[in-house]
Amino acid sequence: MPVGPQVVDFGDGIQINYIDRQVEVAGEVILREGPLELFAYSKAPAPKEHESIVLVRARPQRVFMALGLIGATPGTTTRWFPDTQTVREASGDPIDVRVRYQAGRRERTVPATDWMLDAAARKPMAATHWIFCGSERSEQGGFGADAEGTLVTVVDFTTSVMALPHRHSDSDEELWLVANSTEIPPIRTKVTLILRPLSTQVTVEIEGEDRFRVDGKTHNRAELRQVLASRTAGWVDRATLRIELSEGGKASKATVAWLTREASDIGIPASQVVKGEGTKENPGDIGGAPARASSGPTR
Repeated sequence: MPVGPQVVDFGDGIQINYIDRQVEVAGEVILREGPLELFAYSKAPAPKEHESIVLVRARPQRVFMALGLIGATPGTTTRWFPDTQTVREASGDPIDVRVRYQAGRRERTVPATDWMLDAAARKPMAATHWIFCGSERSEQGGFGADAEGTLVTVVDFTTSVMALPHRHSDSDEELWLVANSTEIPPIRTKVTLILRPLSTQVTVEIEGEDRFRVDGKTHNRAELRQVLASRTAGWVDRATLRIELSEGGKASKATVAWLTREASDIGIPASQVVKGEGTKENPGDIGGAPARASSGPTR
């Protein structure tokens, strides 16, 4: 059976990399200082060069299509409904956003979050994913992001193609991120945005009664709920939590039950919690550790 090309030129500076299941978009650095509404802006009738770090020439709808071709599923953008005084949260597949560029003779690839600072805390933006919400259509039926250039945003737009999983106002007085100029290369540096859909399965490895590893980092019980809530924000209804026992890890069946309750509390039903070998509840303890009182929140 013939095999098609594994890296496809999709036009407008877009490549679809089927090997790594990612979309790569050519751009350049256009801003190193100041408050932000976007991370990546696509040239559009609405000027936003003064509040975006990266400029791309690709139309947002083409990036939207490319993500669809590697299996990413869009959801809906954040929107305020004044009639009912309610907010619709952003939803869609989680997308990891990174940026690749040449620094002298060395090629670097860094998370987009490294190039932004929390303005109030004056510290690097916390690591996070974006949500493939997909932009609303205009009243005339056009793809809204093509008119506004809102490709990768950090405040709320109804036209965002990719938005943060938590709400942030677009009011000038409330802009929460600024460019991290010490990390951003010089203006006009050529860069490549790397957009990679994340798995909708989150694995928690139990290392002990109060030690849990997620995405390569260890957390205690007090931290774990916030980590899981952030990691699944925007797609919790489709999230699967897999519980594993790390090599040499020990935990009682009560710890597994507590973790299942934590998942339920953030919106992951028990039917979407998968327990690996060694973590399934049974009459005895798991991993040989004695059952004891929880050191974290109880319910």
